[in-house]
Amino acid sequence: MLYSLQKTLKTIEASEKRKSLLKILEERKARKREAPLFETDPPKKREEFSDSEDEDDGGVVPQKTYEDLQRKYRYIKKQKQDLQEELEEFKHKLAELEKKKEDLVAELATYKSLNITLQQNLNEVLQRAFSKTGPSLLNRLSAPFESTPDGRSDELPNSSEGNNPPLNKNTSESPLSLYEIKDGKIHVGDNIWIREEVWRKITSTTKDSLFVKEMAVALWGTATLQRRSVSGKECPTNRNSQKPPLTPYKLQVLRVCFSDWLKQKEPERGEREKRKKQVGYYISQKIQDIIKKERKN
Repeated sequence: MLYSLQKTLKTIEASEKRKSLLKILEERKARKREAPLFETDPPKKREEFSDSEDEDDGGVVPQKTYEDLQRKYRYIKKQKQDLQEELEEFKHKLAELEKKKEDLVAELATYKSLNITLQQNLNEVLQRAFSKTGPSLLNRLSAPFESTPDGRSDELPNSSEGNNPPLNKNTSESPLSLYEIKDGKIHVGDNIWIREEVWRKITSTTKDSLFVKEMAVALWGTATLQRRSVSGKECPTNRNSQKPPLTPYKLQVLRVCFSDWLKQKEPERGEREKRKKQVGYYISQKIQDIIKKERKN
């Protein structure tokens, strides 16, 4: 009987515990219905969660992932700060460059103004220097032109081929000035005259070879150039092709005119001397061009 009584008491206690637990569960369900986000369990420490990705952590970020995200965030934040500093530095350099550009533009404008003034003063000086003999050489170099070769004879009265006559044939008259203009012709030296339009064409060219070749045609003519050579020496490859040389005093006139023309184009003396040595070569080229053209015809 005692055993039966004890068993009954245990059954009653178990029933009471069950009712108590059911009551607690009912209270929790009621709180969840009233506040669904209410946490039924106390918060757990971050260290308690496993690092395993497969384990269900109830929506809490693992510690390792959290640290990686924090590290990336700090790195991106530092990169952004560095880029902002570089941008500020570039802006500063750009402002300096803009200021230098403005200074250079102002300096260039000053140089242009000074250059124009210098050219005007130089032209005035040259005009005063050549006022007694005619327009300045500078004006003639820049003047428009249109011409054909002179075609004058290679021989002068009372002179033999190869002899250099005196500078002035008519000693009773006043000495002739270089580049003097008279009757539509220009004195280029040794009493040799070239039509003014021919001279303008020659001096207006921009190439050394064209100046020398056009000047040679004006002094000798194409017919005479075809029968002559620069030095009169026989050709090493064809000894039967020896031709008489060009008139020495005319060749000297050409060299002087070419030298004066170079002074207007090339201020450096060393470069002028180098280019002056090509006179004979350019004349030989012109002679060969005339011969080839004649053969084609």
